[in-house]
Amino acid sequence: MNKRILIFLIFLFSVTSIFCYSKNPAVKINAYVVSYGNVPFTFPGLVTIDNKKYAVIANEKIKKELFGNIGFLLEIEGYIVHNEKDITSLDDGSIIVIGWKKI
Repeated sequence: MNKRILIFLIFLFSVTSIFCYSKNPAVKINAYVVSYGNVPFTFPGLVTIDNKKYAVIANEKIKKELFGNIGFLLEIEGYIVHNEKDITSLDDGSIIVIGWKKI
């Protein structure tokens, strides 16, 4: 009987630990697109209403579309990641953009 309980507890711990380390959930943020860097090395960034700054991680098509919407408030859907600081990183991390729309 004790062996069954021990096996059950090990199984339960294994299953719960898998879900604890799963991917961050997708978030939606309202932000303005801002251009960072110097020509020809510009990159899009996002500044939220509460002044958080995120670098954009996306394919070139999405980056170009975002650059075309500088000055508009957008709803951005994606995954926030906190990566190491590099030349294109911003204060609050980066966001992997999976979708966006004008508000």
